[in-house]
Amino acid sequence: MSEEIKDELVLLSDSKEKSCEVCSKVFIPRIPSIHIIEDEKKIKYVCSLQCRTSYFNKNIQTQQCNYCGKEFKPKYAFQTFQTKGGPIYYFCSLECQRSFLDELKKEALKKEGIEKMTDATRKIAVFTQKGGTGKTTSALNLSVALSEMGYKVLLVDGDPQGNIAISFGLKNTDRMKNLYDVFVEENFPEDSLIKKTKNLHLVISDRRLAAINIILARDQESKNRHKVLQQKLGFIEKEYDFIILDCSPALSVLNHNLLYFAEEVLIPVSCDYLSLAGLKQVMTTLDDVRKYFNHSIEIIGIVPTFYIANQKVSKKVVHDLRNQFHDLVLAPIRESVSIRMSAFEKVAVVSSVKHQKSAGEADYHALADTISKRKTEKRRK
Repeated sequence: MSEEIKDELVLLSDSKEKSCEVCSKVFIPRIPSIHIIEDEKKIKYVCSLQCRTSYFNKNIQTQQCNYCGKEFKPKYAFQTFQTKGGPIYYFCSLECQRSFLDELKKEALKKEGIEKMTDATRKIAVFTQKGGTGKTTSALNLSVALSEMGYKVLLVDGDPQGNIAISFGLKNTDRMKNLYDVFVEENFPEDSLIKKTKNLHLVISDRRLAAINIILARDQESKNRHKVLQQKLGFIEKEYDFIILDCSPALSVLNHNLLYFAEEVLIPVSCDYLSLAGLKQVMTTLDDVRKYFNHSIEIIGIVPTFYIANQKVSKKVVHDLRNQFHDLVLAPIRESVSIRMSAFEKVAVVSSVKHQKSAGEADYHALADTISKRKTEKRRK
């Protein structure tokens, strides 16, 4: 950057009036990325994004996209991007602009020693208030499948039954730190993280977690007791592409913490007659979280489980769900011997060599693929 440019950026704080290069309007530059253009080492001033676009349309001919290399003539404001005092970047499309900026963010994370596939962290609660829906099985297999796709995943067991540890065949002893310790210790206990694989880390739980409801109700102010997990896991969340939270089916202070930390919810619904009634309870709970905690949380999908293709009940449940919730209803997880057997074998069905190409393995891999793409698609609509 030239010394002249540096001097001009300093002068911005002096609020001196400038004349717009395009419309001649007199204005005070406030935002360097909009109001200042460095063109051939000379400083130009424009009063708005519209004038900035007009300037580039008049003065810049064919440019090369900094992401894909395509040659084009900029027409819109988003097609030019300039960091404070830095070079001008050109993008032929919003897709290229987003991809380029994502790469910049990932490079910034790498400098902090964090390597992952995305620049953000998606926090998904797997939640239902009805038991027997395949909730933990879904949380576990979704997490493993995402990690096998290359994403860095943290799976948090928010159920005092501790079924995540059991499902992985982990021996949970009183000396092992888990989610209970995350809640009660002043700082996040690094030794509560279990590194199952390079891309899959766990925070397990046990029966002690049930006491958290009493501890939080007793020791925390009512207006803050739902924020404790956010404060503790916030310390490490940027290290992961996905944080999957296996919630208990109860309505409790513990679940309020899990739902307040999450930004998305995946709802497993078993294919039986009571499924819709249980789903209505979940909707009410989510509405309460939005209303009373002023927290934005969206449903990423409703996944039917224990689906039997030739059974009328299964077909009717999926039909009724799609009539009511439309595109939120994802492809069902079929009832499968492979899912049950993998639980006995203490492995996820998606990573079991025995059950490759089984219905359960295929369905959970398809679910992971859908979840990994769905949020991105929503952002780009």
